[in-house]
Amino acid sequence: MNRLLFLSLIVFCFIACEKEEKLSNILQFDGNNVTAPTLGPGIHEFAVRFTRKELEPYIGKKLAEVSFFAGNNPDGLDLLVYGKGTENAPGAQLYRARLNNINSPQWYEHKIAQSIDITGEDLWISIRVTHIQTQQSVGCDAGPSKEGGDWIKHFDERNWLTFRSYTARAAQRENINWNIRGIVE
Repeated sequence: MNRLLFLSLIVFCFIACEKEEKLSNILQFDGNNVTAPTLGPGIHEFAVRFTRKELEPYIGKKLAEVSFFAGNNPDGLDLLVYGKGTENAPGAQLYRARLNNINSPQWYEHKIAQSIDITGEDLWISIRVTHIQTQQSVGCDAGPSKEGGDWIKHFDERNWLTFRSYTARAAQRENINWNIRGIVE
């Protein structure tokens, strides 16, 4: 009986560790998709910023894939990955892909053509959309927002802002995280 209990415990620990390893290969700030902001015509970029602190356990690994929730049919959608910049803006563009067939609200996955080394320097993962009309195009969770989880840039403005700062101009400050995730291998 003792041996059976011991063997069961070992199997349980192995399965739990295996599941934990799979979960720990996702860089994310967000929870489940809840909604998406409604934004007017123009070019909008949504980003999450992972600092050295968040990336430290992954140094020596690679960013291999990006998962994101896209909403209603943007007229154009690009996935971008940037390197270290400043606290308020990404650095050099490391990767860019034009994604087509984004035509219904759902999760999408994109395999990065040449995986990006994780060196410990900041990584910004972003989705840039073009709207010709007011619509929702990149999903978000219900919050609360986490540091690095809600960057936004409108191309009629020069600066990146957190969505909290951007919506502070409106009557109600939004407190969310973008549904953008990095998959590490």
